[in-house]
Amino acid sequence: MRWYRKLYTGTRAHQQRFLLIRSIKRGKYVKNLHIIVMCDDGQNLFQIYPSYIYVQPYFRQKEDWIVGVAITYEEALEVIRQIVDDIYKEQGSIGPTQVKQFIKKGM
Repeated sequence: MRWYRKLYTGTRAHQQRFLLIRSIKRGKYVKNLHIIVMCDDGQNLFQIYPSYIYVQPYFRQKEDWIVGVAITYEEALEVIRQIVDDIYKEQGSIGPTQVKQFIKKGM
């Protein structure tokens, strides 16, 4: 897994972001935590996973681009809205190529 350098966080997750990142990297389950990943399928922009997914070795070794964390699902949706707003302000449009350019620029 790869982490976005300018990681987006929800309001509740922001205070604990370093602890949350360390827990995810170590493969520990964090209750109610949701991880926002950039999709590579060409149809979707982002995917929201509950943190227990990243306890499994397959997902921990997978080359996902983690761009945000949030404590609740609703907060994760709000984080995605913020990401999309930032991409639109910078790129002028939204699509899979614009998302990849924006994320890779911040890596």
